[in-house]
Amino acid sequence: SAADIAAMQTFMDSGGSLFLTGQSIVRELDTDDQPFLNNYLRALYDSSLIYPIMYGVDGSPVGDGLKIRYAPTANQTDPQSIEPINGSVSNFTIPAGSTALTYDGAYKLVLFSFGFEAITDQYQANGWATPGEVFDRIMSFFVPDSSSLNPVVTNIGIVDEISTNVVNHTPTFFWSVADTTGGAQVEYELDVGTGRLCYNSDNMFQSGVVVGADTGFTYSGDPLIDGVTYVVRVRVSNGSTWSAWNDFEFTMNSLPVPGPPYAPIGGSLVTTVTPTLETYNAYDAEDNNLSYFFELSEFSDMSVVLQSSPSLPEAYPFTTWTVESVLNEDQQYYWRVYVSDSLENSGYSETATFIVNAQNQAPSAFSLIGPPNGDSLPAQLTQLSWQASFDGDPGDIITYEVQIADNPGLTGYIPLSNIYSTSIYYLVEPNVWWYWRVKATDLALAETYSSQTYSFFFFKPPSCCENPGDVNHSGSAAVDISDLVFLVDYMFNSGQEPPCPDEGNVDGSSDGMIDIADLVFMVDYIFFGGSPPPPCPQ
Repeated sequence: SAADIAAMQTFMDSGGSLFLTGQSIVRELDTDDQPFLNNYLRALYDSSLIYPIMYGVDGSPVGDGLKIRYAPTANQTDPQSIEPINGSVSNFTIPAGSTALTYDGAYKLVLFSFGFEAITDQYQANGWATPGEVFDRIMSFFVPDSSSLNPVVTNIGIVDEISTNVVNHTPTFFWSVADTTGGAQVEYELDVGTGRLCYNSDNMFQSGVVVGADTGFTYSGDPLIDGVTYVVRVRVSNGSTWSAWNDFEFTMNSLPVPGPPYAPIGGSLVTTVTPTLETYNAYDAEDNNLSYFFELSEFSDMSVVLQSSPSLPEAYPFTTWTVESVLNEDQQYYWRVYVSDSLENSGYSETATFIVNAQNQAPSAFSLIGPPNGDSLPAQLTQLSWQASFDGDPGDIITYEVQIADNPGLTGYIPLSNIYSTSIYYLVEPNVWWYWRVKATDLALAETYSSQTYSFFFFKPPSCCENPGDVNHSGSAAVDISDLVFLVDYMFNSGQEPPCPDEGNVDGSSDGMIDIADLVFMVDYIFFGGSPPPPCPQ
């Protein structure tokens, strides 16, 4: 506002030292009060540009020898590129211009065309300056040798860890201390939490003031959770003055999660003694490169590992391993997978299973049972039966087919297929010699025939039928109420059996049975104009 600008002018006219930082400020002043921007802040507005990496200008008061960068989650949406004028000096630059100026004259000025809070310490291990180091430079510019009044905490890190993938859940933090007065650290404080600058209060660990010159501390707070980003901050005292807090961000490594087995699974058959195992790919929250390890066992609890793979890179769409040593025929095996992100190993995937069936075995030999070879059947509906055939392949299934014909060579046989039992009922055409055998077939279509071909004969004398439906065999061609009464008496009152069964089989059913269907047929014919009884059988 105009009042803010007036207050800053008065402050600087009085010889004050001003640190002004923030995005959008330069662009807005270029429109609202360009003379103040040019003559007091000694800057020219160039453009609005987001560029997260800045390099210090050699010899400049703040930027000399430093490089800074934004945090990945920085809130900067409208920083500016600027140019120094009227005696100001560029301190940090990007390819399009400057981002920080200083002026040392009737007053002192540090101007950042972005938010100071965006500077991160995440990359300190790679030589990037921390917010604390930059601020110390600013204070040294305003008050020469002011840094000598305080110790400075520098170079915070974690022993034997990568800050973006910390594995140890009780890590040891270390730091360095600089004090231009030559003073030594005599006490320190350390906080750890998930809030930026450890502002969170729900899970923050605080060491309290610890007396001593140690520049290392092993964490002993609440368990650190995989995948969560934490901040550790440290400040030290030389006995008279405390340093500013310096903070360092780190993320706990997440265990990768293996995908489930893809194939072979569920006890399926494999037709090779060196099968290829395939797994769905794993998930890793940090997108680390993963290595896959397969294990194979003869036991469902995987208590003894028979074979294991070397480290295998991830492949798309599935990661695979071909078993290296020959497996036993007709044996069941179990397998599983774990993965590594080079820092930690995952747990195991679920266990899958398969059966090796590289050489199919045909169904075993078997014999016919009955009717006996050459038998004369007592009834037209007969049961054909045979021994069971067996298959040595695990999980194999046998189906049977009866082949029956009117010649010994079974030429033009009648197939009775898809039989899973060892017998079947068959209605025999009379007065013909029939020959039959059985074929057993497994899932791989291997076939075995019965050891014999049998024959049988069913003799049926000529029919006594002269008049169809003449149940009482009266010799009358007309079917009348007397035939109905005779049939009812036979069926329900233990009356005389029809003298000619074929005439009693009123509906002409192929099984020749006299039953309720014949009674219904006759009632329908006599009283309701239904169909007449079919002709007598030949």
